[in-house]
Amino acid sequence: MIRRANAGVWCDYCKDAWGTMKDNSWHPKAKTPAWLTIDSESARSKKTSRSYCQSHAEYLTEGSPGQAFTFEDQIQLANQIEGANV
Repeated sequence: MIRRANAGVWCDYCKDAWGTMKDNSWHPKAKTPAWLTIDSESARSKKTSRSYCQSHAEYLTEGSPGQAFTFEDQIQLANQIEGANV
């Protein structure tokens, strides 16, 4: 399920990229507000949620030049693959 991110949620990619500082507080660039959240619904993913800022969401949906690989398309493909592996 794709939904608008809740207020106060930060982008998981930014947190992974910037991490924490020496005092264990988040790096300021790691605190980028999330734009959307994807809640996995497949049994394999165990209901994992990932949140993305708009920049990373756009990066993750870039396909071949001039084409997009939307999150909806990615979810549909993942469901097809999971169904084939049952």
